[in-house]
Order: sequence, then structure tokens, then C-alpha cells
Amino acid sequence: MIDEGAGVFPTLHFTGGEPFAYRALFELIERGIERGYEHVLINTNGTFLSPAAVAKLASFGERVAITVSLDGPEPTHDRVRGEGRCRGERRPRARARRRRARR
Repeated sequence: MIDEGAGVFPTLHFTGGEPFAYRALFELIERGIERGYEHVLINTNGTFLSPAAVAKLASFGERVAITVSLDGPEPTHDRVRGEGRCRGERRPRARARRRRARR
């Protein structure tokens, strides 16, 4: 699908389930960039945004961006995803913001 959309669509968009659960995601991102997509967007719940994943994302530069989905304010999000999940998902988002600010 990446090859078929290249040159037709400006944005390659990965969504879920959870894209970062797919081990070959970074290979697909690289393929999209190689095929000339202007932007690669990844919609994540933030669970797998480790420091290593954030660093790898940052290495792609401005063409790759993430959006983190939440189910609502903290009480709502935790009711849906489990107690403490909202606070736990703030850490990877903060890492990503700090990494972006350092560039």
C-alpha cells in the first residue's frame, strides 16, 4: 500500500490498533520517506513511546509526526484504559516534546 499511494497522497498515515506494537513500523516509515511522502503521521496511544522510539522518530526530522489519542480528561481516560494510564502516558508525550525542543 505504501508503494501504491506514493505520488498520489502527500501523507502516509499509520493508525491502530497501536502502530508501535508492529515491530517493522520504523522500516515502513523509512519506506514511506524513500517513496517521497511529504509527511508520515502516526496515531498512537503513547504506550510504546520509549526513549529509544522517541529518538528514532526525531531522527526522521520534520516529515514524521505523532498524534497521541486520549479518551478524555484523566478520569475518563483511566475509566476506559485502566487506573493510572493517563499519567503513565504523559511521560512518553513529555519525552517527545523535550526531544523536539532540543532539535
